[in-house]
Amino acid sequence: MWNGSSEVWQQVAHLKAWSRKDLIEAVADFRMLPGITVNLVEFRDVLKWLSRTLAEGAFVLWRPKDGKIDFMQVIGPMVFMSDEHFVSRASLLFSILDFNSSGTVNRAEFGIGLRSMILGFTRIARNFVAPPVNELEDMANAVFRQLDQDQSGFITMGEFIAYAYRSRDFRGLCSPFPSVQDSVMEEQVYFAGRKSTARVTSGLEKKLYNRLRITPDDEEQSAQRLHKAKEREKKRPWRIPAAITRTHAWLLLHVFNHMANDRRTIPAKDLLQRLGAHMQLKGDVDALVQRGFEDGRAPEDAWRVVRHFYGHLASDQTLERAQSLYDENCTSISLRAFCCILWPQLKEVDVERCMKWCKHMKASTALREVAKAVNDQDFVFDAEDIAEIFEVLDTDGDGNLSYDELCSQGFMDRALATRVVNRMDSDRSGFISKQEMGSLLQQLHDSVTQQLKLSFRLSMTTERNSQAEGAKAN
Repeated sequence: MWNGSSEVWQQVAHLKAWSRKDLIEAVADFRMLPGITVNLVEFRDVLKWLSRTLAEGAFVLWRPKDGKIDFMQVIGPMVFMSDEHFVSRASLLFSILDFNSSGTVNRAEFGIGLRSMILGFTRIARNFVAPPVNELEDMANAVFRQLDQDQSGFITMGEFIAYAYRSRDFRGLCSPFPSVQDSVMEEQVYFAGRKSTARVTSGLEKKLYNRLRITPDDEEQSAQRLHKAKEREKKRPWRIPAAITRTHAWLLLHVFNHMANDRRTIPAKDLLQRLGAHMQLKGDVDALVQRGFEDGRAPEDAWRVVRHFYGHLASDQTLERAQSLYDENCTSISLRAFCCILWPQLKEVDVERCMKWCKHMKASTALREVAKAVNDQDFVFDAEDIAEIFEVLDTDGDGNLSYDELCSQGFMDRALATRVVNRMDSDRSGFISKQEMGSLLQQLHDSVTQQLKLSFRLSMTTERNSQAEGAKAN
């Protein structure tokens, strides 16, 4: 769509190279307004123009009608022109298109957002050529169908991020505006609704939420979250991917963690070096599987699947895809990016199902910790932690964890799942409810609190006795 240089009009130079933080604040301010259009005063205030004259010079480029312009035609191009990594731009764009903060974008939202963004660029860029309206609609529908494989009528953040990693068209829109940020943000930003007076909340408040994350987002900058929005989030019905199994996901997660040294990303240079050293790579993968069997965590068919897995990992095509991302300033590789590099034919919806398997593995480890003895003094969970485990494992959303969910989704064997259910299922219903997990949590809390009080009293008694003996000695 760029025909020659990507120069934008001087009047909108102020809107280039914004940071993620500043863009989020601008969108949050816009969401507090009553409509999707803005007048000159709102345009000036939301985008922090230094003067009315400068704001007016830019405002007229969008050809206002009745003194107002469509703000989506402004903020869409601003996201693409920001200083962020191209994946971070994709996650923020999706967050903006999710008008009702449902965690999904429907066909109408996607089409409106794409048309607004394209039309916005035609207003502010010298050499940006938009396709005819009918071609633009066909383009939006084609991308949406590609991502919405089950024809549910919506797409998720993760599916859109996987598309961004793979799409040269998306990266082509970003390429004229170089990123100065190496950090990658794959998580959604939830904005307050128009009828709400609440603002975006920042920071990762949940300890366990941070532990279960598979995204690379920085702890201090990621997950501007609104709890009301989280309650309305839609979930795509769980279906087992056709091309891979959960054993593939187990191998993906463990190989990734090994290469990343248990961080959230692999430095792209390190990945390229590892992918080029075939013998060392095979030895590392075999050692991971062997350790998995020794500690009882490896799937039964791991040795069979690892041959298929290693064939993809060591292929020249995988190395070329990793090199291509690195050449486009992708200096750190997330778990989702690693999956896209390894299995290019895997549909975006199945990439996300693989990511869910990986998150389930993390949640099952946390669930084992919750199921420890009541007197475990290493207890660190709170009510929000319990809710986070449930959100990951309760795939059908019925508020209970079944044996099947613990086994197939939580990645436990039947014997371990039976022990966990027996430990927590106080009403013997055969399910674990959130209330039952919360009750166990309270037992743990009360037990630890009582032990701390006892320890404190003993220490005070010991100190008083020592003082009394010292006084007698004097």
